[in-house]
Amino acid sequence: MQPPDYVPPAIQQVACKRLKQATISPDDRKCIERLIIDRRMQTVYEMLAARPELQGTHSSVYASNFFRAACDANLELLRIREEVERAKELNKKVTNLSLALSKTLQRLEKLNIAVPMEMTSPLYLLWATKGTHANRWTKLKRLFLIDPVLAQDKVLRLYLRKPKRGLSSDATRNDFILHSHGKRKHKREKGSLTAADFRRRRGAQQDIENSPVMSDIVPHVFAVIENLRLVSQSFRPRIRDNRLAAAMSRKRSPRAEYVRLFAIFLKENGFRIDSGMYEIIAETATIALYLTPQEIVTRDYVRRVLKRCQPADSRRLQS
Repeated sequence: MQPPDYVPPAIQQVACKRLKQATISPDDRKCIERLIIDRRMQTVYEMLAARPELQGTHSSVYASNFFRAACDANLELLRIREEVERAKELNKKVTNLSLALSKTLQRLEKLNIAVPMEMTSPLYLLWATKGTHANRWTKLKRLFLIDPVLAQDKVLRLYLRKPKRGLSSDATRNDFILHSHGKRKHKREKGSLTAADFRRRRGAQQDIENSPVMSDIVPHVFAVIENLRLVSQSFRPRIRDNRLAAAMSRKRSPRAEYVRLFAIFLKENGFRIDSGMYEIIAETATIALYLTPQEIVTRDYVRRVLKRCQPADSRRLQS
């Protein structure tokens, strides 16, 4: 393809390099060809040449960045839409799989079969899980988690004994947790219990009188999975990059989204988004998106779209 004479040499070089890429998509190829061959781009390149950014020694750099921004906005628009649809599809699978897994675990537990605690208790499962940084996770989990074996075998057995009568109970849950980790020690003879021991024991017994084992205190694994299903049902895909998320519309509008993305990329490449740039953006968007005469982008449309951006993004684009 031989570019017309009105196309700046810097843009011709960028277009040729992109067309020669082996990974170029058909949509990207068509967009590049339209931005080069379409006769309406001659007016765009003439207005671009009159911009103050292209009056210095780096005019070829700004011209190349303009063309890249026009092509990248179209590519980014297609990529974001594909990822949003892909996220919806995967999230639907997460919802269905979590529901099936939750029901399967419940049926498994009803059987008269001993099931590993890691399959029923999130505390056991999380405690047994090895993190990416094993040493760091080993230290952190001792700060945020109670050792389920310690809590099951030692603490609850001690506090479930019936205390002596006549002793008042003013212990708190915090006393139980602190004592379970061995932070409070009382000097006494082996086998003897003090009044403080009985008070803590009674307070702990009141807390767990209906939960004699740790598995009854900690939520079940299937409850956690059920919560995951509820979260996935209310999940709505959102772009992670805030600057790109601001450019996307709730209702699909390729024209508005392309204009916002194009303006963002131009701003990042040193262009000032002012009233003089609105006409350039409008003509380029009409050609890049291959719009019909009824859908053409006008200067007023660009101004309204950029004005409807979020406050921070609007100031950033129009500054």
